[in-house]
Order: sequence, then structure tokens, then C-alpha cells
Amino acid sequence: MSKQGGVLDSRQSFKGTLRQLQDKVKRDPQGYKDDVMLQLRHFSSQIALFQLTPTQPSKSLCELISFLSHVAPLFKKDARGFPEALLDMLDKHKEVLDKEVRRAMVQALCLLRARSYVEPKEVLPLYFRLFKIKDRELRKILLNHIISDVKKMNAKVKNPQVNKQLQNYMYQVVAEDDPTAGRYALWVIIDLYRRKIWSDDRIVNVISKACFSKHTKVMSMALRFLMGNYPKDMETEDSDDEEELKVNKGRTYSKKTKSRTHAKEKLKAKIAKIDRKKGAYVDTVFKPIEVLNDAQGFGEKLMAQLQKTKERFNVRMLHIGVLSALINTHKLMLLHFYPYIQRYLEPHQQHVTYILAWAAQAVHNLIPPENIHSLMMTVANHFVSDRASPDAITVGINTLREICKRQPLVMTDDLLQDITQYKKFKRDKGVVMASRSMIQLFRELNPEMLARKDRGKDADTDKKLAMFGAAETSTDEIDGLALLEEYYKEKRAQNEGADDDEWSAEESESDGASGSWISVSDNEDDVDMNSDEGEGDADNESEGGWESCDEEGEDDDDDDDDENDFEVQEDMAP
Repeated sequence: MSKQGGVLDSRQSFKGTLRQLQDKVKRDPQGYKDDVMLQLRHFSSQIALFQLTPTQPSKSLCELISFLSHVAPLFKKDARGFPEALLDMLDKHKEVLDKEVRRAMVQALCLLRARSYVEPKEVLPLYFRLFKIKDRELRKILLNHIISDVKKMNAKVKNPQVNKQLQNYMYQVVAEDDPTAGRYALWVIIDLYRRKIWSDDRIVNVISKACFSKHTKVMSMALRFLMGNYPKDMETEDSDDEEELKVNKGRTYSKKTKSRTHAKEKLKAKIAKIDRKKGAYVDTVFKPIEVLNDAQGFGEKLMAQLQKTKERFNVRMLHIGVLSALINTHKLMLLHFYPYIQRYLEPHQQHVTYILAWAAQAVHNLIPPENIHSLMMTVANHFVSDRASPDAITVGINTLREICKRQPLVMTDDLLQDITQYKKFKRDKGVVMASRSMIQLFRELNPEMLARKDRGKDADTDKKLAMFGAAETSTDEIDGLALLEEYYKEKRAQNEGADDDEWSAEESESDGASGSWISVSDNEDDVDMNSDEGEGDADNESEGGWESCDEEGEDDDDDDDDENDFEVQEDMAP
């Protein structure tokens, strides 16, 4: 700018870069208002030209958008058309825009939203429509901005009204027939739950509805959430570091050297660090599966979906895992779950150890034994046999032990005798230990089912299993019952001590206030109250109490030699 008479001439435009002008505007907004208005007009003309060829890159437009996004909040009324132009441009040409220009526009909107220049309801619909574009960096920018924006709004004080509006919009996006936007909206909801920003029961019940989505990726994400596996990355291709780690992890070397050993240890440390970062903020007061509103209805609907589904094996395994945890947590009665899971109980089945664990987890004491008898026999026939490998026998016996621990009435005498024979198995020690653990379990539950030599020395033969459905009325296992008894015992002792103190105080007061018995002679006309004899008699009377007075009166009546002596109470004397 030129000087005229010591005054800056504002009629000439600023000469310099946009970065320098940005610094000047932040220091003195009103002094450089004309330059900002000039740049706004320049932006309008460039946008009009750019709409003719939106696929062409434009570095000057990106710099101008970045400049205006920093200074527009200082001129709220004059620059109101700037965010509207960006929203309109992205909405119309989002798929054909050059990726650098598109990212510059999105970053400008994120900056304006961070400064509260635009409302969330204005930009959030556009963000979820932009998720359809196959641009990894753009998706990462949008996800980080949405999460940080909601986190910032709830940092000091939660805003229930704004949160409810955002949640309702995201629920609508998840329910819509758009797999990409629904998947990203669900991921945002789950991540905010993981960070304890949105952690109420309503969030969990809305996510549970996504388990019935017709889009496989949305359904799988909701099922993993209910199992407690919070998603750590939106897509495996979104993280270059993870892909590199997976590639390196699979490499093998022909020769072990010091440098390769050091590189392997360094890689393990890096993987552990990434896992620690992803696993933050995952612990909440209750597990998601514990706060479902209608667990029985949800389980029946999910079981019906599992029976009809034609999804791949991994998705069916997610269904089985969620149903098993649901039955175990809420003690549900889904009796058609056990025949369905039997088809996967084969030693050569993929992920068979998970299936066996889920089968044992889904058993509880309210299930009728006849409904899970076929499940137990399937495990016994396929795993606990001489044709099976030692590992399969070990896993099968351990599974049967877990089932019997939850419902002991399902075990039969013949099967138990067959399992106890494996305690002398010579090929594998794990089979022996599994067999002994089963014997130890039934020593505690029902020793009569075991052979005499397996019962042990201190076996209680009178102990028998209760019938199915019998109520347990014992209170021995109530936590804190002993502490409650000690509390009442101490309270009674304190009350008794207080009663003794009050009684002794009343006695001392009564002794001082009431008269005592005084022995007088018939020959004495005047009674000396301060005489030593009277004091001694009074002391004897006070020590002896009422019983000594009665005994003394009885002796006087029986003794004829002392009939001239009599006792007069002081208060009753005429």
C-alpha cells in the first residue's frame, strides 16, 4: 500500500500472497475488509468458470478456497454466500470434481464448521453422500471430522437437543437402502459409543436393528458390535500401515540372523502399539448385549434369519456367536438353536473350537435336559471316540464338562463311564487331564454316577442332583450375608451397652432420691439420721438391694427375742 500524508490508502489492493493477506486480515479485519471482498468476488467468478470444466485441476482455486475458509468467520454477514457456494458445488459435481479441488472444498467446510460458522444439519447430509466417492483420503478426513465435531460439542456439557437431531439423522441413514452411507453412519455411531460420547441404551437398541439389514457389511458390523468386537478400522484398505504389517508378518526367512530377529521384535512392538491405540475407550458400564429391550423377541427374530440366510460361513458364525451370548446372558429359551448348531460339530469343520465354545455357552440350568441331549451325544460321537485324534478327544471332553457344569442332568451313566476310561489314556496327557476333570466334577455333583473306585475317599453318597425345575431356597451363597449378621450383632451389643448405662444411672438416682430402711430402738425417742449405725445399716441395705431387705424382714418375724426392735421406712413414718 502507498502512503499519502501519513495515511494508508485503502483504495489500492493488497500486493502479496494470500498467506500474507490472511495474516494481515486476522490482525486487523476491518482494515483489510475491501481486500477480502475483492477475493470473494474473485472466488465467485472462478467458481462460475470452473463449473464449465469441473474435471480440470486448479491450484489457484484451492489456495483461494483455503484463504477464504480462514477469514470468512470474521465477516459473517458479507461472506455468507461462501459456504453455500461450496455446498452447492460439491453436491452437484462431487463425482466428477478433481480430487485435490474436492478435498480443498471439504477441508474448508470442516474448518468453517469447527468455528461454528455453519450448522451440523447443513453439512452432515453432504458428508454422508460424499462417502460414496472412492477416495480413501477424503473418507478419512470426513470420518475424523464428524467424530471430532461431535466430541467437541459434548466436551464440557452435553447438548441433548443437538445430539438427538444428529442421532435421528444417522438412524435414518442406516435404515435407508444405501449400503455405503449406512455402513459409515453405523461406524460413526459405534465409534462414538466406544469413546463413551453416545453410550446410552437407545444407541445399543438402534444398532441392534441393523442386524436385520439386507446389506451384508452393515449386518456384520452390527453383529460384531453385539459380540463386543468394536470396529477399529472402517476398511482394511483404509490403513496403509496395517496392510504393510500384514505383509511383513507373513514373510518367512530361510536363515535366522541377528538383524532379522531384531526386525521381528520391532514389528511385534509396532503391532502391539497399534492395537493399544485402537482398543482405547472400549469399557462401558454394561455390555451392549445386556441392555437390549426385548432380548427374547430379538433372539427369535435373529434365529429365524439365521435359518433362512444364504450368507457366507463367516456371517453365519457371527449369528451363532451373538445368539449364544444372548442365551447365556438373558437365560433365553431358544430350543431350535441346539439342533441347528449340531450340523457344524465336526472335527474337520472350520473354526470348530469357537463353535464348541458357543455351544457350551448357550446351555443353562433352565434348558430341559432332553432338548440338549442330542447336542451332547453329537459331541461325544464325533469327538470322544477311538477314531478321533487326541486333540479332538481333549476338546470334546472339555466341552462335555462345560455342558454338564451348566446342566448336570443331561449326563447319562453309560457316557460318563466311557469318559472315565480315558483317565488311563497313554498317547496324550491332555486327554488324561480332561477325563480326570470330568471325574472331579461329578465327585462334587453326584458321586453315585461314578464307579466306586472313582468316587474318592470323602465321597458323599447322599448328595444327589435336584430334579429339573426344582427351586433352590438355600441362602448360603448370598453375597454379604455374613457381613449383615455381624452388623446386626454389633448393633445389638451397642444397644445392650446403652441400656446398661441407663439402668445404672437410674439406680444411682433412685438411691439418692428415695429413703432407705433404718433400724431404730423402742427406747429412743429421737432418731439420729447422721448416726454411724444408721449409715452402716443404710449402706448394707443399698448393697443388698430389695432381696436383702426381704430376707431381713423374714428373719425379724421369726426371731422372738428381738420383737422390741422394728423397722420403719422413713417416708412412711408418721
